[in-house]
Parts: sequence; structure tokens; C-alpha cells
Amino acid sequence: MLPGDPLTSHGFSVMPAASGSSSSVMIRAVSAVVATILALVVSSSTHAATTYRRDIAIEPVKVPTLIAVELDERVYAHTDGLPEEARVYSAAGRSVGFVIQDVRGRQVSKETISWPGTVTRAEATGDGPLVIECTSPAKQPWPGSMVIETPLVDFQQLVRTEVQLADGTWGPAAEETLLADYSRFVNIRQNEITLKQPEAAMAAKGPWTFRLTILQPTPEVESRLKQIVQREGSDGASSRETRTVVDQRPFKINAIRFEAKVEKEGPEEVLTVDWVPPMSKTVHGLTGKSTVTFIAGSRPVNELSLEIAGTNFSRTARFIAYRENEAQPSRRQDVTLRKIDIGNLHRDETRLIFSSPIIERMLQFEIDDQSDPPL
Repeated sequence: MLPGDPLTSHGFSVMPAASGSSSSVMIRAVSAVVATILALVVSSSTHAATTYRRDIAIEPVKVPTLIAVELDERVYAHTDGLPEEARVYSAAGRSVGFVIQDVRGRQVSKETISWPGTVTRAEATGDGPLVIECTSPAKQPWPGSMVIETPLVDFQQLVRTEVQLADGTWGPAAEETLLADYSRFVNIRQNEITLKQPEAAMAAKGPWTFRLTILQPTPEVESRLKQIVQREGSDGASSRETRTVVDQRPFKINAIRFEAKVEKEGPEEVLTVDWVPPMSKTVHGLTGKSTVTFIAGSRPVNELSLEIAGTNFSRTARFIAYRENEAQPSRRQDVTLRKIDIGNLHRDETRLIFSSPIIERMLQFEIDDQSDPPL
């Protein structure tokens, strides 16, 4: 049986040229490449081989300069002025296209910063929970996490975390978190609480006051790590020892530290962007071949990466490039496009890498639709 639905390809991506080049730009050309899958089915009764053919449909460009998908599909784009890629999604939510934003700009990355919290209250209510309050200073952003620095080992404590809202009430700032150290058994230590800013506090600026409630601290009389040894039997040969370890002890905190991820701008440069060039397809019925043509517009190209939503196919093809104002090809290269996923065999040979950037007017793939061996 043949796997899945007809295969549809969605894109060529071109990696940036060598660093230092002012025209160093990544191009992704969204396309659909025609191919045919042949499956060889052997009949157990006659041992005769039957060949089935399945065509891989191609999607022509609907909006030649922008989007290689149907017009009713949604376009998701960043609108804050950052030169980030804008993707096109199908109704099923699968990324099928790209929109070009070819500009100079600054790469934005995220780095982690940390700062100490100030403990303003720490008290236990008899045999009840232990309550600790700490403050994050106003100059810092909303923290993404809170790190509890404690000297304790071999413990576990369930902690509830709240933040004081603008009206003075308290709202949840995290799910109930199990802080623990299992050093006696395995090298696992969890002392970080992931924080989520409540919607009621979104408009408020710092400082923020957090309240930690240690739900079940052990009374102080049991604070030392104890071993209770009970002996059964009168002679040493038949005696048995039972050891009980007190894990839940009063929670001791040396310090509380906050962490957050903040955006950091890099130097201005030619950014890596996405691009959808115009595309066309010609089918040569007599020869059993198809030609897919892309208008590259003489942009630098380092790599063509064919993105195909399907597996278990193989095609021989010829890559042909044409320069500006030239009728004869400037380069030819025979390639095999192959993508296999059978059992533990995984091969993805859908990239064409050039030793140095090529600058061409038009790129073509002549694909032999009858070259697929049985899979």
C-alpha cells in the first residue's frame, strides 16, 4: 500500500552568504515540486510485480511576488517593526509559505539576568505553615522565575507562591511547586519556582511583593535529621534494624534570587530573511519529465533546501541556472532528491549546497517523474 496522501512540497531555503558580505541574505523560495512515487507490490499467489503510480501535486504561485498559497489562507506577521519572518499558514495550521522582509536591521536575542530579592517577613504560625515575603525592586522587569537558595539537602516541601496585586489582595503567581532534594537517592535538586504574572497585575509596575507559603514544615523539635533504630530479636544473628528518616524539616532559606529573560539588540546588519520568488511549472507528457522554474532575481544563493511534506520517494533531477541577459545555462548539475523513512532507516537528501554563493537570474529543476525505484 502507498503511504499517506499525495505529497506536496513547500519551499526552497537559501542560507546566507559568507560573513562579511553586505549582500549576505538567506532566501527561502516556497514551491511545490512534482514527483511520482512508484510502489512495487508483489502478489503472493502469482509472484507477479504490479507497478502503481502516484503524482505529487504542485501548487502554482497565486500572488507571484508575495505568497505561494491560496488567497484565503491567513498571514501571520510581526507588526512591531522588527524585521522578523512572517509566515503563511494553511487552514490546518501548517506552515506553507513565507513573506519577504529584506531590510537592514538588528538581530534581537534574549539573555538571562538575575537579581537578589529582599526578604521582609518570615514567620511560622505554631504548627501551621511557614510564611515568607520578599520583594523584587522596581527597576527590574517582571521575574520569570524565583530561585530559593537553601542549605538543606534530603528534603521536600510543597510551596504556594502568591503576588500582591494593585488593590492589596494576593493572587497566585505560580502553580503549587514541590521544592526537593533527593541527594540520598539520585542527583536531583529542584529549587526554582516558575512565575506567571497574574492578569490583574499586568498593568502594575514594580516593586512586586511575593508571598511563599511552606505548607507542611516539620516542627522544630524534629529539625535534626534523625535515625530511629528499632531492633527486633534477642541475638545478633536474627536481629533486624528499621531506620526512619525525617525529611520534612523547617524550611531554611539563605537567599531568594529572581531571574528574567530580556531582549538584547545586536549591531545593525543585513538580516537573514525569507523570500518567495515567482514560480511556474511545465509538464512534458511525452518525456515523463517536469520543469519547475524560479525567478531568483540575481540574489546571492548559498543553499537550496527542498521542503517536502512526505516521505519514501526518490527522483533524479537536473539543476540548471541562467544568468542575467544570457540564454544559455551558466551551470548544470545532476542531483538526486530523496526522502526515506522506513523503520529505522531515515534519509533526507533534499539539499543542494554550493561551494560559493551563486548569483543567477533563474533557477530550474528538471525532474524525471519516471525515475523513482520501487520503495
